[in-house]
Amino acid sequence: MATTPWTIGIISTGYDMRDLRATLAAMLSDEMHFRVLAYERPSFPVEPGVHSHEACVQAFHQADIMILIIDKRYGGLYLGYGDVSVTVQEYRTAVERGKIIIPCVRSEAWQDRHSCFNMLRELEKNGVAEPRRQISPTYVDKWEVLDFIEEVRKADKDNFVIIFKDATDLQSQLKGRLFGLSRHLM
Repeated sequence: MATTPWTIGIISTGYDMRDLRATLAAMLSDEMHFRVLAYERPSFPVEPGVHSHEACVQAFHQADIMILIIDKRYGGLYLGYGDVSVTVQEYRTAVERGKIIIPCVRSEAWQDRHSCFNMLRELEKNGVAEPRRQISPTYVDKWEVLDFIEEVRKADKDNFVIIFKDATDLQSQLKGRLFGLSRHLM
């Protein structure tokens, strides 16, 4: 009896992580034999008459596992959702649909989150009005990235974050996580 490979979707900002996304997609499909959903791949499903933002969210209905990658950018805003980025909306939709999510955060962004939230708590404790205006993240492009990392970190499930230094480190950690996950799901 033949088995169907799992489908893995890659959620992240796009243009700034083009090389990382391509490296991961190649590893997942060529080496690990998963079906990969990534917007830049020719096989990415897009229905006619659908906005590109919505096409990304809809395509991930087909995924079994979502890999979320957060780095320095918040990304473009999701059409019609105010200040919510496309990446954040993809993540939230995956959560709503009960997808398995493997969150990955670049180590510099993780450290920036830690530093900024520690400073924020200190300023709030000292009664500083509008403390976020006093703190500028040093790595990420804006506070919304740090808030997104916190949202993922504090999620009810799938909040075991892979903190990675570079593409090689991320590949190594993802292989281990996917191996452990496959043993659990089988």
